[in-house]
Amino acid sequence: NFGQPSSGAANTNQSVNPFHAYGTAGNYNVELKVVDSNGCKDTTIQTIEVIPAPVADFLVTTGCEGQEIPLQDNSTIAGNNTISTKIWNYGDGTSATNPQSNKIYATLGTYDISLITISSNGCVDTTQNSITINAVPVLNWQLSASCKGVATSFESLSTIPVGTIDS
Repeated sequence: NFGQPSSGAANTNQSVNPFHAYGTAGNYNVELKVVDSNGCKDTTIQTIEVIPAPVADFLVTTGCEGQEIPLQDNSTIAGNNTISTKIWNYGDGTSATNPQSNKIYATLGTYDISLITISSNGCVDTTQNSITINAVPVLNWQLSASCKGVATSFESLSTIPVGTIDS
């Protein structure tokens, strides 16, 4: 018996080596009952403390290739616990541990960024967000002859691989 959560429902399992996930931090009285093949029984109760896990969370906005993209880390953990490690996987084959929360993507595309948070008590949480990196326009222009007193014509020949140039 894994102890009773605040709802009062019993959590039991008859496996020899079970696993149990606690949904709420707190203290639980875990009871182990053993019966052998001769019908002999014994019971023990041990209190375990389920400690809070971190909640990994971050915000990211669409950006442009070659430009610094801010990653706003909003990860939290309850109580007096702290998050000791943050592992960023940027989705482009690069990663970093406990970095500044900014990233530069060299090429356009959609990337899946994941953040793994590890608390000082060893608990882990992971979250993932996607980011779209847009192409930077390729600038080009031509002009007519520039003569004193005559209007010079400027023509944009700029292009962009994906999307349209608005202004």
